[in-house]
Amino acid sequence: MLIAALQGSGTLRVDRRPARITPGRLWLIPPLHLHGFEKVQDPLCWVFITFDWPGHSPVGHGAREHSRIDASAAKALDQLLQEIGRPDANGSICAARLHGLLLRHRESPADPPAESASLIARVRTHVQDNAGRGLRDLARRMGMSESHLRARFRAEAGLSLGRYLRESRLRWAALGLKDQGWSVKEAAARAGYPDPFSFSRAFKRAMGFPPSQLR
Repeated sequence: MLIAALQGSGTLRVDRRPARITPGRLWLIPPLHLHGFEKVQDPLCWVFITFDWPGHSPVGHGAREHSRIDASAAKALDQLLQEIGRPDANGSICAARLHGLLLRHRESPADPPAESASLIARVRTHVQDNAGRGLRDLARRMGMSESHLRARFRAEAGLSLGRYLRESRLRWAALGLKDQGWSVKEAAARAGYPDPFSFSRAFKRAMGFPPSQLR
């Protein structure tokens, strides 16, 4: 669950541990963590977004993660809420908006994670900066073999690296089509597909509609 505290404060308890919620912060609570709220002060405006993640979050890892709602995150949150509020809202675009917001929450593109950061964080930054490059280039940057990288990512994230890379690139391409006015040909090239036809097939299979629908 992602919590955006826009106005009003309170105490968040995750697995009985208290943490203060204050305005202008994003909070992320992973699955399998008991949580509740107390000493909530009005006027209150908090946004709660619950979503499914195909992987898993180990108990004790990532609970109560928070970051500041800067201008970039505020824009991403506003776009997500507008998309959810539309009567013809598309779940795939909402997921892409949420994915973008989570990227801004976890890492800043201007401040890449250090070598000591988690493998997930390092892979995520690579996708942001090098969306069209393949697994071989990623493994070389991580300093390990492709097979070792795949095994480590699955153990840490709970899903295959190939699926994560593919879906991340397609979500990124969907937002480029919708927000930046990319052509299907440009989106295919930026996402690392050899031609618009293979990109369109993969896009429709993952998103449920063709990329031309976002043009």
